Amino acid sequence: MAGLFEGAQLGIDAIQQRTGLTEHAVCTHALAERVLVFGFERLDRRIAFVELRVQFAQAGIQLPALRAHALQCLAQRGDLRPL
Repeated sequence: MAGLFEGAQLGIDAIQQRTGLTEHAVCTHALAERVLVFGFERLDRRIAFVELRVQFAQAGIQLPALRAHALQCLAQRGDLRPL
């Protein structure tokens, strides 16, 4: 009878060991996936930041041009006067 229990225990130990290895593989895969996601998020943030800087630079150029155009239109209509 004791031999049956020992055999059963060996079977249970083998199953638990395989399960532990599977859990470790799943955890390792999840960690690697998270590292990749974090890397892509950082890249996306950098790209968005660069695009935002470009848009601010364009606005810095367009606003003075818009002001000059508005003043020119007012001058043509004769509505240009000091505030």
